Amino acid sequence: MNKTTTDRIKQLLTTQKTGVLATLSPTYPYTTLVAFVIIDDWRSLLFMTPRETQKYENLQNNNAVSFLIDNRMNTPSDFSQATTLTILGKAAEVDKQDYQESYLQQHPELSDFFHHPKSAMMKVTIEYFLLVKDFQTVVKVQPQDL
Repeated sequence: MNKTTTDRIKQLLTTQKTGVLATLSPTYPYTTLVAFVIIDDWRSLLFMTPRETQKYENLQNNNAVSFLIDNRMNTPSDFSQATTLTILGKAAEVDKQDYQESYLQQHPELSDFFHHPKSAMMKVTIEYFLLVKDFQTVVKVQPQDL
């Protein structure tokens, strides 16, 4: 593991505020954009969801998730300069009050959503990261290696 790889991962995790969450319905993968926060020394990811959503239902039936973060700018240079990070892990609902400070520090604009009684806080325990750089170079990284 080199410092450039770990620095790229940490940069994406700290500069991006949203990512694409993929869950699995009974028939298809299901994706949605969510606001996230990284905690526990790069070992966990938090996001909020209303309990009455497809993603919440999917997570009740299968807690495996894939989470994509990227820095693309929708320009031709993305093919040579964009970096993407896929996070693979397992999600579980946690007491949102335990993470209120961490979440709202990163996303103060989501305070009403956080405090809504039907909103659930989900914590993803990260199994590993897949960093894709230069459009085709893939590097697998364990959270403890950051």
